Amino acid sequence: MKRRSVLNTMAEFLLMLFLVKCFQIDQSLADSMKANEIDKNRLRVKREAKPTERMRGSCCVCGVAVYKATFTSKWNKTTHPSDYPENLAHFSTVIGGTHADMHVVWELGSKASAAVKRFTEWGDTKTVLNKLSRKNYLGIIRIGPITRPNKPYTDRFRADKYNHYLSMISKISPSPDWFVGIDRLDLCNASDCSWKDNITVQLRPMDAGTDSGLKFKATNIESNPTQAIYQIKPNVPNHPAASFYNLKQKSVPPMAEFRINLVHAKGRCSRNTDPKAVTDCAVSRWSPWSSCSVQCGRGQRKRERSVITPAKNGGRKCPKISRTRTCRGRNCSAKVDCVVDSWSPWGPCSKTCGRGRRSRNRKVIENARNGGKKCPHLKGRSKCRIKRCPVLDCKVSEWSAWSPCSKKCGKGKRHRTRELIQKATKGGRKCPLLRERQFCNTFECRGRSKLSSISGK
Repeated sequence: MKRRSVLNTMAEFLLMLFLVKCFQIDQSLADSMKANEIDKNRLRVKREAKPTERMRGSCCVCGVAVYKATFTSKWNKTTHPSDYPENLAHFSTVIGGTHADMHVVWELGSKASAAVKRFTEWGDTKTVLNKLSRKNYLGIIRIGPITRPNKPYTDRFRADKYNHYLSMISKISPSPDWFVGIDRLDLCNASDCSWKDNITVQLRPMDAGTDSGLKFKATNIESNPTQAIYQIKPNVPNHPAASFYNLKQKSVPPMAEFRINLVHAKGRCSRNTDPKAVTDCAVSRWSPWSSCSVQCGRGQRKRERSVITPAKNGGRKCPKISRTRTCRGRNCSAKVDCVVDSWSPWGPCSKTCGRGRRSRNRKVIENARNGGKKCPHLKGRSKCRIKRCPVLDCKVSEWSAWSPCSKKCGKGKRHRTRELIQKATKGGRKCPLLRERQFCNTFECRGRSKLSSISGK
């Protein structure tokens, strides 16, 4: 009995030790979870501090402005007759919004994002709308699709002092990767702290640089490597087969018009007219980088921005308004082969029937240098045969009247003619004589005889 009681006592003691250990483990787990919760709260506080950073690019206006956006297509066969896609021409959904200056939907001279690539090539609006989220954009614009020319399509959006830049994009359909759009249009007048009103923007075609097609209905030709976004011009791309190619024009006519009208603004600011007020310098956004100053070797690229409001009364000074960076073209001493353009379409046949010749040509884009491969032939010729010529007999006019006789007596000559109306073709009846002669006044002349004329009597 004593042995059993000792065993029971030891079992109870071990059970107590186990319970105490479990309690300590639970307490440490609770403490660690509490510490993690504190860390999460700290992270949340840091993430919520982002809006205060956006105040650096804020405008001096107060309240919220409500705008009306109107998109009107000008694309039709009269304004853009070259390669006009009948019954297919339209613009996709117009997507845009108001945001702070730090956000970029698309930028001239920069490469398109994956969202812009999917939108301009396939019209995928979901990816672009995910980028235009309520976290970064105050007002979302969604208009269309635009299926009828000269018909206004409208929508309303908001802007405030933090989100006063407007960006917009719409795909040209059908097209490889062409679009129209607006990049960070400032709706704020920093000079008098007011909202801009009645803005009209003429929209010309842009190329996203992700597809190398030249025509509206070109097949998918992925650009490798991807090019930067550029504005399409009558000579850019410089190819006769391009839909907008026209060397007689200086610029492509606008394909659409985007109007912005201020509906109303809530909240007013009293303008500070104190001449001693401290004013910080305000500058515009950077322009795109210029092209390299040299074609080969080392050169420079440059971008600039302008001063909107100069600093006054000890305000923050203006930062640099120009920047340069080095760029490198091709190796100047390297061999450069001649580069020629694609062949132009074949010209008309030299004959309307039967066998003829036709020609085509191509231009030199870059001449050979430093012993590179010379340029090939720039002109091409080939035989052509439109249709078999009909078999035609020769046709002539009626005879003219006989001409006067060349002599009054003693056997003269006279002639008559007729004109050729139609030559005989192969297999047709040949032409007869066109001139005929005969003798006339064949009687002897009366008067002195030949003997008297010889003797001189």
